[in-house]
Amino acid sequence: MTSDGASRRREFQGIDMQYTHDCDDCMPLGEFTPPLERVGDLPDNYDLYYCHGVVVARYGSDGPDYHSTDLVFTVGRKCNAALAEAGIRAIRYIEAELTRSRIGNK
Repeated sequence: MTSDGASRRREFQGIDMQYTHDCDDCMPLGEFTPPLERVGDLPDNYDLYYCHGVVVARYGSDGPDYHSTDLVFTVGRKCNAALAEAGIRAIRYIEAELTRSRIGNK
C-alpha cells in the first residue's frame, strides 16, 4: 500500500461499500455475500478491506461490527468465508500494486 492511503482510497471510490468504515488507510476490496451453504449465524453481506497486512470483513457500521485477521492467516487455513475472500482480493491487489511499481520503475 502506498503511504498516502487517503489518495489511494479516492482512486477506488467507484467501489460501493455498504457500511461506514472510518479508517482512511484501508483499501476497499468490494462487497461480499457468503455462499448459501455457509454454516452458523453469519451476516448476509460484508464490506472487505485490506490495511497494512490485515484483512477486514465489516458486517455493520458500528465500530465493533467486523472480523479481521492477518493476511497470512487467510492462505491455506480455515477462516470464515468473508475473510478468505478478503485474503484472495488483497493478494490480487498487492500483485497489481507490485506490477504497477515495476512498470513505473522501468
